[in-house]
Amino acid sequence: TAPANQPPVVAAPAENTPQTPSLPSYTNEELLTQMLVVDASERTLDNQPAIAVTFSQNLASTEDYSSFLTLTSGGKLVEGAWVLANEPRRLYFTNIQPQTDYRIQIRPGITSSGGLKLMKPFDFSLKTRDIQPAFDFASKGSILPAKLTSGLPIRVVNVPELDIEFLRVQPAKLPDVLKRISLDGKLVQWQLEEIHEVTESVYASRYATDAKPNARTSLLIPVENIAELQTPGVYFAIMRQPGRFSDEAYRITQFIVTNIGLHVRLYP
Repeated sequence: TAPANQPPVVAAPAENTPQTPSLPSYTNEELLTQMLVVDASERTLDNQPAIAVTFSQNLASTEDYSSFLTLTSGGKLVEGAWVLANEPRRLYFTNIQPQTDYRIQIRPGITSSGGLKLMKPFDFSLKTRDIQPAFDFASKGSILPAKLTSGLPIRVVNVPELDIEFLRVQPAKLPDVLKRISLDGKLVQWQLEEIHEVTESVYASRYATDAKPNARTSLLIPVENIAELQTPGVYFAIMRQPGRFSDEAYRITQFIVTNIGLHVRLYP
């Protein structure tokens, strides 16, 4: 046992072990006159998750960035490239996976558009966020022309396929819909029985989203050429991820197919 007046021994960190990003604070003068790394974090580029490194100066667009930045995971080099997109001080790397530990090493020498060079190396690690599968309609109460419609907009993340069933409101029961079902708010699973009582199922199909992995993707479900959806009227669309049946598995929206623009409001 060490003597009482001797300070405790503290184990030194293992050599070459990257640390969680912790960049120093800089003065305004340093930020204006030097080439520095000011941020490293997970961001988004073209709706895809990406690791981004931000510098204090605009980067030279002719630079070979891969010769100065290395991204590894589990000790192995990650395939891909660092790209300069629409922000002149920021480099992106998009070939990443969710909930994964990455190490970023930046070597001195990378040059700004004004000729300043990075003088110090940086070596740190970060863990990317988890990305859960998600899907939803991108709008509610859409008015779709019977012809020349662009489609029903939806948003997806990591959902390769979706089942969608279309139900048409029976014309005689339209007043019941306006009285019993609130169309201003979000429609939820427990309202399906009410919707069933005033509609008839006219079409159902499975749609491939063709979305890139981990990318937040917006797309249009084509409805113009579906004969069952050409009759003007009020419709409900019920969307579900195949194989899921819980209360949270359903997304519901209403839309109108019409030959003219029509807005209906019920006043007491």
